Amino acid sequence: MWIVPGLFSLLGALVYAELGVRIQRSVGEYAYILEAFGGLPALVVMWVNFVVIGGDSCATNALAFAEYIYNLFIQVVPIPFHILSMVAICGLSNLCNQLLPS
Repeated sequence: MWIVPGLFSLLGALVYAELGVRIQRSVGEYAYILEAFGGLPALVVMWVNFVVIGGDSCATNALAFAEYIYNLFIQVVPIPFHILSMVAICGLSNLCNQLLPS
């Protein structure tokens, strides 16, 4: 059951290794798509990664952080929802500041 997804992951890693050797720029997927398809598709992929995927990742991590903190202290002190939301917003802000370039 895990062999086929593992092989696909291995093939993906080998493709990225080969692309990294052939296209030696430090901008990652943007350089690969720029070389293969041109400027507009590379720009679209860059913005989708930045806005959609990066933002979703930050929000998911912040909610998971807030849930773990909430479950840690639930037996001791009941935490109101607005406090939990504030912790999630602070965690999201921190993650976004860490992940996004300044």
